[in-house]
Amino acid sequence: MEKRRVLCVDDSSASRRIVADVLKNMGVECFEAVDGVDGLNHLVSDHFDLVILDINMPNLDGAEMIEG
Repeated sequence: MEKRRVLCVDDSSASRRIVADVLKNMGVECFEAVDGVDGLNHLVSDHFDLVILDINMPNLDGAEMIEG
């Protein structure tokens, strides 16, 4: 069975690290993005089973990323 792939989009490096560590301990492959622009770039070029998305971020916030 393939590992599940999750994209964590958050401008806080500490929050991304905590989420990534928990997911990796669960056997999930975790990718990180620093804001909505970076998150959209990941989504265009790759496939993820789940996106964990912060709402309040610079450049492109979570709500704008969902609309994009």
